[in-house]
Amino acid sequence: MDTSGRAEPGYVGSLVEPPPTTNALPVAVLTLSLDGVVRYANPRLYTLLELAPGALESAAFDHILTTASGVLYQSYLLPLLKLHGRVEEFRLELRGPRGQPIAVLAYAHLREHSPDGEARVDLVLAIINERRRVEDDLLRIRQAAELAPVMLFQQVVRADGSTCMPYATNVLRTLYGLTPQHVRDSDDALFARVHPEDRGPMIAARQRASQGRGQWQTRYRVTLEDGRVRVHELVANSRDMGDGETHWHGVIVDVSDRLALAASEDRFEELFNLAPQALLTIDLAGRVVRSNRAAAALFGRSTQGLEGCAAVDVLPALTPERAARETFPPTPIGGRDEPAEEWVAVRHDGQVLRTEVRLARASVEGREHYLVSVTDVSERVATLEAVERSLREKQVLLKEIHHRVKNNLQIISSLLRLQCDRLAAVDAKAPFEESIGRVRSMAVVHEHLYGHDSLEEIDLGDYARNLGGMLRGSYAPDARLRIEADPVRVPIDLATPLGLILNELITNAFKHGRAQRGDGGQAGQSSAECEVLVEVQKTKEGVRLVVSDSGPGLVERPRTNPSNSLGMQLLRSLSRQLRGTLRFENEGGLRVSVECPVR
Repeated sequence: MDTSGRAEPGYVGSLVEPPPTTNALPVAVLTLSLDGVVRYANPRLYTLLELAPGALESAAFDHILTTASGVLYQSYLLPLLKLHGRVEEFRLELRGPRGQPIAVLAYAHLREHSPDGEARVDLVLAIINERRRVEDDLLRIRQAAELAPVMLFQQVVRADGSTCMPYATNVLRTLYGLTPQHVRDSDDALFARVHPEDRGPMIAARQRASQGRGQWQTRYRVTLEDGRVRVHELVANSRDMGDGETHWHGVIVDVSDRLALAASEDRFEELFNLAPQALLTIDLAGRVVRSNRAAAALFGRSTQGLEGCAAVDVLPALTPERAARETFPPTPIGGRDEPAEEWVAVRHDGQVLRTEVRLARASVEGREHYLVSVTDVSERVATLEAVERSLREKQVLLKEIHHRVKNNLQIISSLLRLQCDRLAAVDAKAPFEESIGRVRSMAVVHEHLYGHDSLEEIDLGDYARNLGGMLRGSYAPDARLRIEADPVRVPIDLATPLGLILNELITNAFKHGRAQRGDGGQAGQSSAECEVLVEVQKTKEGVRLVVSDSGPGLVERPRTNPSNSLGMQLLRSLSRQLRGTLRFENEGGLRVSVECPVR
């Protein structure tokens, strides 16, 4: 293509041949050399940028692009163009006459054989008129650059040797703990992060690349603010701007993990042989490829004897058909994702072993294999079976113990009842009645323990329903009892004090939950109805017990020093023992709540 704009037909549609004329086209057309120098631009581009005709001839293409687009062109578009020969609908931003960005769609074609023998890049730039579309597309481009795992950058080396980075993606924060603003005018802050021993070789590599017009590629250590040392790799290409400045466009990536992985692969062979567990490498045909010393000892063979034999000879479950079709989890042996399977293993002398086997996929020399970890659990299985037998025996014994404790408590309750029946005075009987109720509440706990599967905890809701029904039958058969209980399981060490608390609260509600009509301080006649509500609620920290009645409330009840009664003392003592809170409220009757944590 020459500067007159005359060329052969077919250029705009195919980007292969130059057009007969580009003056009337509504798009900008230009031709670049591979190093980014403008060789031709049509009038549309001059009009768009408000430049005099010919002002762009021999100018750098970067000068009419925004900084970000310049980096994208050098580090992304140009390599793609060299690889594929053409790129379509690539979005760039031109630098407008007043510095404003002008969004365009670029269609690029690489002509490797131009008339003058040099490779050329033909570009067609179509302006994007839809503002929202431009903004969305540019936002996606920026987000893609910012979300990339590598840092895209442009470094400027000035004539005086000072350097800065006008453009750097936000990965700079992750790699160096710096923001793009920190390096925009001077990248000394970034250079200060480089390990002192690597600064000189890093600059020397850039100088060699600049002198030889080659690629700047270097690997160096970085010391972060928290003291961690990471290894970074830099790859960049240069552009001589002709005014003493050199622009480098490239990427920086943290290769610490990659290097650590390479080192771990080097150590794998040693660790494989020194591992205390039996390890096998098995191919998809079901044959043992590698084995370590622990495997040789487990199977009673030499490592040479194991390698090459069929896996089914040592692990009968791993048939060739299963090895070919099985999809094992691609996780390291011993990881948490793959469960161990119990397999039978066969020693060379015919002895059968109980083993746990874990399998994982692994690539060995480019071919897929299975890594198999085999642990002899014969002794552990025998011990576990003995423990399970002993546990079953102890469970039977514990149930029998709880049953006998319940029976003993019932005997105590019966003795107290016989003693109570011998008393004539009502006031003398009251303490015996209360003691009988407390003993029975403890007996119900043990009844729940031996009557259910768990010997360690009980369902407090079921317990409350059982206890409430029993106490209503004893104190107020005509009372209306409503129990709203969540399924709350509590351990045995909490069940007994919580049961005693429920016994005191429900007993008190049945005895004093009838409204009293008094006259002149004298006890009046009880109302005909008594309503009691028992609530067992599961809380974030534990459990809440609430007992409400329809009586006159705590203050109006005709009791002498209720706070000094045995029941009140028990409530306060048990609440402190459980590290709980005890509250009394008068809300149409007495409402008592106890809230405590459950471990």
